[in-house]
This record gives sequence, C-alpha cells and structure tokens, in this order.
Amino acid sequence: MIKNIWTITLLIMSHTLITGCSTPQRPQLTATMATIKPAITATVSDPAWDKAATINGLSPCDKRASFQDSLNPTQIKVLWDAQYLYVRFICDDDQIFTPHGSTRNGLHHEGDVTEVFIDPVGDGRQYVEVQVNPVGGVLDVMHTNTTPYRPNRTEVLPREDWPMHIGVTEWQMPGLRTAASIHTMDDGRKQWITDMAIPAKTLLRRVKTETFSTMTMRINFLRCDGPVDPATGKRSQLIASSWSHVPTGLPHLAPGTMGYITLTDK
Repeated sequence: MIKNIWTITLLIMSHTLITGCSTPQRPQLTATMATIKPAITATVSDPAWDKAATINGLSPCDKRASFQDSLNPTQIKVLWDAQYLYVRFICDDDQIFTPHGSTRNGLHHEGDVTEVFIDPVGDGRQYVEVQVNPVGGVLDVMHTNTTPYRPNRTEVLPREDWPMHIGVTEWQMPGLRTAASIHTMDDGRKQWITDMAIPAKTLLRRVKTETFSTMTMRINFLRCDGPVDPATGKRSQLIASSWSHVPTGLPHLAPGTMGYITLTDK
C-alpha cells in the first residue's frame, strides 16, 4: 500500500512539473480486488458490486451554473481482478435517447452513453476509450498521439497538434465484455445500467504484462445526456459530465485531464 501511495505521489508531482502549478489537482480513486466476480449482465441485484469503490455523482463539463441543475444522478462502481477491470454505471434518466441503437462502433456519444478513458502508462501517448449506451451499443476506440513532446504536459492538446491525434474507431478491443439494461423506478423515471469488463491482456500491452496487479493508472469516467426535441427527434442540448473535469467534446484530446485509479488488494 505504501508503494501505491508513493506511485500516486510521483505521478502527480511529475504531472505538476510538466504542466505548471496552475494545473488543477485530479481526483483519485482506490479500487479493491473483487471477492466475487461480477456477472457483467447489468442486473440490479448482482452482489459482486456491493464492495466496489463508488463514485457518487459526476460534475458538468460545462462550468456554467445552469448545467449543474440539469444533471441526472450517476453512480459509478469499480472493481478488479487479475484479468479484468470492472466498471458499472447506474444512471437515472428522464428520457433515453439512443440514435445508433445497439450497433458496434456507432457514434454513441451522439446519444445517451457512458464512457471510460484509460491510460495505463500515463504519458498520454496511447489510451483506450469504451462507450456503452442504454441498449448495449458499444464503441471502443484506440487513441494515439504522435506529437513530438509528451502529450499530457497540457490539459488539452494544443490545436496545432490535433492532426497528430489518431482515434481508431474501427478497432474492437479483444476480450471486452459489456452489458446494459433499462429499468423503471418507483417514481416512473428510468434507470439504466451499463457494465464493462475491460481486459488486462489488451489494456496492458504497453506495460508488458497481461494481468492487473496493485498498480496506478490514469482514468476518467464520463456520461453524455440531454433533452431531445420531439419535433426533430434530435438532441437539443448536450449535457456532458465527468469525474475528472474535461471540456465538453474534448476528452479524446485531453489525456492530461484524467484522474488516477489505484488497484489495491486490501
């Protein structure tokens, strides 16, 4: 555990030296090892999630005060074992919008969706994105930055370096498991759940291992939501929220904004 704390400290110190003292402090999460393997069926009653690390609520990516009152409640749970990082989103909603349905590799962020960004190395060079929507649509993306300097030295990549970012949306993560479900709550509103099992064998190739152990990585959790215009059938306003703040529409270009997750066996 002491080793993990020092790892987090060194990561944050090095990030501060690179980006400058004005860089906001990024959130940290400690996830415990699963004693029961999650079923990844998005069922409400799965007991595996009872002891998971929990994030109660996200913050608006748009800092305008009016957006704060527009956020629907979101809860995130995280567990891990040697083979997988497990993530569950629990999302309350007034209106569910999934323009790309349950397709694979659809642009699901154009509707309601949950997203995870993970950079195992933490240098902003290569990181993965996984999106899952309420009806089980999945988009997994491999992001690569070829800028000549370290990409996470700034919060968002400079605009002149955007052409050096490559996001491969056709990529399909080997071993990825996902599930989604929609439920009606007692008050008549909807609640939808997404489960993800993100495989170590694929995620950790750059760190030359195939299994998770006690370690620290960069990570962010996001949700896209917002009302739909019934006249057009299109979203009238995007309400994006995140665990570690990132500007709306730019998480794929902002590896330096990710928070920190520490996997512990305690």
